[in-house]
Amino acid sequence: MQRDTFITALLSAAAYLKQPFEAVATQSLKDAYHAAKSWLGRKLDDGSDGAKALDLALEKPDSAVRKALLVEATADAGLEQDDEMRRLGQALVALLPAPRQQKICVSGWGNHVQVAGRDLVTTTRNVHRAIITPGEGHLTLEQRRKILVLIAQVADRLAGEDGRPRFGAVHAMLHRRFGVASYLTIPTERFAEVVSFLQRQRAIYRVRLRRRNPVAYGLDFLRAIHARRLALGWLNPQVYAFATEKLSLRRPILSLTALGPLQLNRLAELMRREVTKRAAIDHSRPADAAKL
Repeated sequence: MQRDTFITALLSAAAYLKQPFEAVATQSLKDAYHAAKSWLGRKLDDGSDGAKALDLALEKPDSAVRKALLVEATADAGLEQDDEMRRLGQALVALLPAPRQQKICVSGWGNHVQVAGRDLVTTTRNVHRAIITPGEGHLTLEQRRKILVLIAQVADRLAGEDGRPRFGAVHAMLHRRFGVASYLTIPTERFAEVVSFLQRQRAIYRVRLRRRNPVAYGLDFLRAIHARRLALGWLNPQVYAFATEKLSLRRPILSLTALGPLQLNRLAELMRREVTKRAAIDHSRPADAAKL
């Protein structure tokens, strides 16, 4: 079982147990959920990025953004090498109830619809929807999945007073920027450009999280730091040493959780400069070698 499949099952169980009908849930499901949650909690160090992401995701298990953060934050936890994850995940999948379906009989003509067991509903609005089917040359399934994660993150930053993510606003951005009716029809060779565009929007609107969701605000910087650490080929101790030096900290740190949001912001920017500097050096090496 893959790590993201296990996380999906865990969050599905968490969402189910938060519903009003949770009282009728089987004790077996409750036990399986608590066992899986406890196991994952033990695999993640207290106060780590993964532990924080887990708490956020379980608090709001229906959030695509929080799920994506948890999947990303647990990438280096070595979960997929543990057979216990497969066993616990399979138990959850087996015990989760199938999605409930509601059958509705509808009859009528034009804008007059009779719903069985209900009143006659008359509407004067006709809705025509174009079905967009991506073909060869458009974004691949894997590319679309990665873009959807970024869309969800930007939509969460654009949320209004009600806290609801504004997915429509993000899709409108993509339509205007790339001149398409749907992101599904963006050419596959522009995938990197789409990712870069959405990452910039995510950074631009990050400040909106600061007041509404301070924890997610900090996690956003942690994600950027993690990505730049991988780009530099650094291990965590190297990041801690870099932060201690560049931020002029009085004591060495052993975890990024010791830093506040402003310090994380500064560290992310400093590491971005290091990545840029490294790229410039790597780019100049072939030219230097030719001179020898």
